[in-house]
Amino acid sequence: MSKAEEAVHNLMHSYEVTTIDAAKKRWKDNDNVLHSRLCRHMVEWIADPENEVTGEADDYYRLMGAAFESSDYLSAVRIAEIGLAKYPYNVDLLAFAVRVSGKAGDFDKAEAFLQQMQKIDRKYWNWSTYTYAVDMLRAEMSQVAGSERDQLVERILQLCDTFIADFPMEDRAYNLKAEVLISVNRMDDAKQVLQNAIFNTESANGKLILAPQCCVTYLEELLKSSNDYDLIIKVATKGLIATATDEDSAKFGYFVYRIALAKDAQVVASGFDNRDKVKEALAWYQNAFDSATPNRRKKSAQRYLFIRQNSRNPIDQPLIDHEYSQPDPQLMRSGLLAAQKDQQDEE
Repeated sequence: MSKAEEAVHNLMHSYEVTTIDAAKKRWKDNDNVLHSRLCRHMVEWIADPENEVTGEADDYYRLMGAAFESSDYLSAVRIAEIGLAKYPYNVDLLAFAVRVSGKAGDFDKAEAFLQQMQKIDRKYWNWSTYTYAVDMLRAEMSQVAGSERDQLVERILQLCDTFIADFPMEDRAYNLKAEVLISVNRMDDAKQVLQNAIFNTESANGKLILAPQCCVTYLEELLKSSNDYDLIIKVATKGLIATATDEDSAKFGYFVYRIALAKDAQVVASGFDNRDKVKEALAWYQNAFDSATPNRRKKSAQRYLFIRQNSRNPIDQPLIDHEYSQPDPQLMRSGLLAAQKDQQDEE
């Protein structure tokens, strides 16, 4: 055996694990040029029952995740098959198996996994179970046309309706259905779903559901080129209320920025003559400057200066660079809730 062959042999041996947890750690090492090939060798090593590789369902799930993150979807499917041979009714494994099979383009296996999953009582399903199933079926749409495609769309929408029925408080359920409708150009239906989630759907205690992702989808997909600035502000305000105490500062900053843009457009539409609108726009651009991404921060500063320079009523209100600062979420939330109540009273 040459030195090169011996080196490869030793490398292969280092991938011949005894536990699934060790396999997951080995997968993430990625410390040699043969790593991808050796990982596939490791999967087949695990598949051989004579090697007695042990692991719990969660271990197989995490190993699938490692393969998925490295975009080795075929290995992820193989790991799913191995894990499900031991844990055939683990809903998390099945859901992930549906997902990775769809990513691998193996829709026959994906449908088989989905059929297996549908044997499990839905009380054991969670949001990811529905999402992975819908994502796979949406990918499958690209393989069919005509009436077969129409039937698949209806099947997907029925699954979305079941998701909403089982999780009526889940923002992602409504958003998923809206995204499906948008993908098949049913914009009015998508608008109805999003509006229902954002403005109309109430929980058992009478409070509106917080639906920040629905707000993002509405703004991005249906209101991106709209000049209905009042509606944009209304939707963004709902999103801002929903994320004001959330750690997801990206969405928080996005909603602030969209409100600033809409206020800006109202100022331009008024010919820069309405002092109150000018002050509102400047205040929101200040908030956007403090909370937005670097690109939006730069744009906020530019628009702030533009509005000040063009206002017909001089306003001595320079932009303040609050270093490492963001708007106080709790304070903004209380203010927004008060504004929302006033808005509802007016309606």
